[in-house]
Amino acid sequence: MFRLLLLLLLTLSLYADKKVEVFAANVTTRNGIMQADGDVVVLFDGMYVSAESASFNRETGILELYGSVNALQGAEYYAMGDYLMVNTKENIRQFRPFFFQEHSDEFWISAQSAKSKAQDYEIHTGIVSSCNPQDPDWTIRFSSGYYDKQDQWMQLYNARLYAGELPVFYFPYFAYSTDTTRRTGLLRPTFGLSNDEGFMYLQPIYIAQSPYWDLEISPQVRTSRGEGLYTTLRFADSKKSKGALTIGGFKEKASYQEEFQLKNNQHYGFEFDYEHRGFLDTWFGWKPSGESGIFADITYLNDIEYMNLQQTDSLDYTADSQVTSKINVFLNQKENYFGMYGKYFIDLNKNSNSDTQQYLPIIQYHSYLDTFFDDHLMYSFDYRGTNFYRETRKNAVQNEIEIPISLQFPLLDEYLTLTLSENIYGSHIAFYGSDNNYTDPIKLPSDPQYANGYSPGYYAQDFQTAELNTNLIKAFDTFSHSIAFTLGYIHPGNDKRSGFYEENAEAFNDITLKNQTCVAGPCEYDTLAASVLEQSYVEFTQFVFLANGKEKLYHRLRQPFIYDSGYEKYGDLENELRYSFSGDFSYYNNTFYNYQHNTLSKLQNTISYNDRTYLFNISHLYTDKFTEDPLGGENREKSSYLTTSFRYNHSERWQYYAGYAYDIELRETKNRHLGFAFAKRCWSLELRYVENIRPTLTTINGVTESSSIKDKVLYLTLNLRPLGGMELDYKKSETN
Repeated sequence: MFRLLLLLLLTLSLYADKKVEVFAANVTTRNGIMQADGDVVVLFDGMYVSAESASFNRETGILELYGSVNALQGAEYYAMGDYLMVNTKENIRQFRPFFFQEHSDEFWISAQSAKSKAQDYEIHTGIVSSCNPQDPDWTIRFSSGYYDKQDQWMQLYNARLYAGELPVFYFPYFAYSTDTTRRTGLLRPTFGLSNDEGFMYLQPIYIAQSPYWDLEISPQVRTSRGEGLYTTLRFADSKKSKGALTIGGFKEKASYQEEFQLKNNQHYGFEFDYEHRGFLDTWFGWKPSGESGIFADITYLNDIEYMNLQQTDSLDYTADSQVTSKINVFLNQKENYFGMYGKYFIDLNKNSNSDTQQYLPIIQYHSYLDTFFDDHLMYSFDYRGTNFYRETRKNAVQNEIEIPISLQFPLLDEYLTLTLSENIYGSHIAFYGSDNNYTDPIKLPSDPQYANGYSPGYYAQDFQTAELNTNLIKAFDTFSHSIAFTLGYIHPGNDKRSGFYEENAEAFNDITLKNQTCVAGPCEYDTLAASVLEQSYVEFTQFVFLANGKEKLYHRLRQPFIYDSGYEKYGDLENELRYSFSGDFSYYNNTFYNYQHNTLSKLQNTISYNDRTYLFNISHLYTDKFTEDPLGGENREKSSYLTTSFRYNHSERWQYYAGYAYDIELRETKNRHLGFAFAKRCWSLELRYVENIRPTLTTINGVTESSSIKDKVLYLTLNLRPLGGMELDYKKSETN
């Protein structure tokens, strides 16, 4: 048989280096026409084709295959059924019927007939899907279509979307990419319907012309509210850096603005995020030891609606009324750290932020801990310079230094360690700028050195600490246990004040004693490191680790005792506990007890469970704060907040989830959501219901204040792989 197959192998050279190779049980040739039957296999141009019989005309270059025609080429699989014609000279192929499948994503096309030339296919009366061809969950049926195999682009005419055998939607023309790699095109649209915003349509347009950047343009229209446009540029300017810039805005209709009393009829802003590790080398060719970096998180906006109108998920709404922008530039070396930072704040409750205090810039130098005398003496050095800037009112420049020096003595064969520390702190502050928009309630000195009423000031302090601690560890068969006891004492030492710090010392101390918040005035510049009080403290810490290295228990107790007059003798007792019942189930508690008021000043409890099938978390935070008002009355501020989330992964296809957040003190539901997700290889569906409170700014009788709108939203997300999908939502809003 082996000799027979060799004799029946026919190799026909066509042109150039292309050739047709035919393997068959029986082969005959007559008048330049080859006939083959019996387990026919043809190899041509990288294609493997099997059929019951075949014929080849050497003169015309026409190859025809009949009966149970199957073809395989690379990752693509063809099953043509009855007939395949290949014009080997012009590279034209005709299929009847036609079946094409891409193994990488299991996307397939089935049609009555198809014709191809090179990489282009013309298809007649067919079906496309990525589901099981035997019983597809969804299909798109069409009268004609064109497929560009090189660009992986499909165009269909008279397309009808079917769910099983049920027609769902009609498209006169439908085009999509079968390429799942990053490329230009339309992203998943979002359609919505709202009782106050009308019909909503958001269509992201994705542009990817380079591997180093892409652009996403997202126009949106809300028929009863207005129109908006957001654009995001993402880029990677080096192998060690990446960034994103978003610019956008939204224009409100006058009727919507009037109904909800919105402060602004236009919401606009921009966001810039950037990180670059090793910028000194990339930009300047400088390769110092250590690591350099730039991190930027910059946001500018005129109100919070700019952020929230970008979101299609109400759970992603921003609730903060203050927006912070940050820039960090640093060089971190083995012994030294150099940093320069900037912080810019936007208070959305203000009509103008010209009087909002900014930190532009902050400069820092830190010398890391070093040792002398066989590691007994340790020291470090830290410098920090801050420019407090705003467009109106006073500005200031503050320079601070901190030098901690410590001596360590092992005692009792190193069972105890005694640490003695001397800590030196110094600060200088000077003022500049005007004070035209603010009248200082404090009588101002007339000395000409005073800048707009505030003199420069010096402050110097040293304080000493003594700390005795022990840390014991014992290993058992299945776990190890460590305990640590610490007894400490802090002595304030001496302090010297002049100028600004001396003139306002009593006022600053009074604010601290009464636990008050500074509104305006000299206290805005009470930025010294926290005042050192004479105190002692006792601290106990223990850990339990299992044999596999995982933490079983963490527990810490701390009790300070304060000796300065005017303060509570017993500071808050803190108890912190983290316990893992198993690898899946854990509990965390952090409790502060206040002796003077016999209350819990803070209580936090969290229970978590995660075994990959069930995921559950419930957390409660309670705070109780006492402050004294300017008239000597006592105010009490309490908060109590409960959050919980649950997820059940029933199988690889079905997931169920829910979440709830409740303000117990205000008796108000902050948000809740409930939903499920279903996913198969060729499609996925997610349905969820969300209630959330959306913050906004309103203007009533000329007064700007924070307000909120309660949204109730039903979301439906459908994805047909690899075509893409859409999101539908229905929203009902009401003033909260």
